[in-house]
Amino acid sequence: MDSQKIHHFVWFGRDAPHLDKPAINICNSMVIGCYGGNKGSGADKNEDTAWCLAGDDWQIGMLCDAHNSAESSTCITELFNRYQQKFTEIMIQPLDRAFPKLQHFILQLFTEQTYQNIRGETAVLVCAQKGGFLSWFCIGDNVVYLLHPELKKLGQTALNQRNFYEWVGAANTFDLPVPCYSSGIREIRQGKNLVIMTTDGLLECGSRPFENPQYFFDHFTQSINLEHAVQSALDIVHVEQGKDSATIIAWSVENNCKVSYPTQ
Repeated sequence: MDSQKIHHFVWFGRDAPHLDKPAINICNSMVIGCYGGNKGSGADKNEDTAWCLAGDDWQIGMLCDAHNSAESSTCITELFNRYQQKFTEIMIQPLDRAFPKLQHFILQLFTEQTYQNIRGETAVLVCAQKGGFLSWFCIGDNVVYLLHPELKKLGQTALNQRNFYEWVGAANTFDLPVPCYSSGIREIRQGKNLVIMTTDGLLECGSRPFENPQYFFDHFTQSINLEHAVQSALDIVHVEQGKDSATIIAWSVENNCKVSYPTQ
């Protein structure tokens, strides 16, 4: 393993629910926002988790949004935490080897686990960025956005579609004859890009302002900085009387490489 410094963050909503007041954490260039919901609306627990790992030129973020207890999200997060060194070994490899190995390893982790004794189930979103590329692996309805003016001009903000009735845990769609999940790899556009990962608590609060792609894009691209954008987004969830927990992992990528365009 090379000598680069590795940054690590892990958070369990069951232990630090952050009801009524969002908390902001930093892991290298990644901003993590955690909010458990508005107690006045009935929020009394937080079943989300977050896990981040970052090196010199790469980062991985993982979000879990659990249902019917935090056991499933805790189990998955502890699993990723246990394999921190393996994830690091994969990500420090050249890009053309790192991403295929990463996708294979994540699929292997979920396929080999059993959850018979766990109460509840969780949606999971994993995103990794190295150089000018972003890889994602999603089970369920968490969302990752890649924000850039060129993409927004063509109507693209979210990279994945919310998929319902997918989980790992007591209800486990990896127990089906073939596992159900979505994944992809995207080239990051030239210039400044924002990667925003979120659980559905950001989207489903009150009048649902963040379900509007234009509002979402403007909020995160026009804020003073990314930390302020995440903090103010979770403050809006609170004002909108959001009962569900909302967790965000966000980072900025400056891509100076040439990127793909159609031929003339």
